[in-house]
Amino acid sequence: MADPESKKITQLNWRIKYLSKNKIVEKITIEKYKLLIEKHNNLCGICKNEETYISKKTGKPRPLCIDHHHDTGKLRGLLCSRCNHVLGHFNDSIELLESAINYLKNYY
Repeated sequence: MADPESKKITQLNWRIKYLSKNKIVEKITIEKYKLLIEKHNNLCGICKNEETYISKKTGKPRPLCIDHHHDTGKLRGLLCSRCNHVLGHFNDSIELLESAINYLKNYY
């Protein structure tokens, strides 16, 4: 049976190659990703939680998402899948996110 850590590295390698090849995000290496993990204490940059999305292939939490500016490809940090999807659904719009915060404040 394959080592779970090597599966995680394989998944990371695939994600990094896909993002770099398609010029979605600035060039990133496994080493740079590991430095980001250390910097973030393996926690999401927004909610400060560990990744909770479970890979169907491995049954383990996926690696944190590589967050990037969608126009420039500039790396911003690491996010859990949930927070990454939220930013995506709001099109990275600060105005929409502020509007959502104000909406929640009105009904909290």
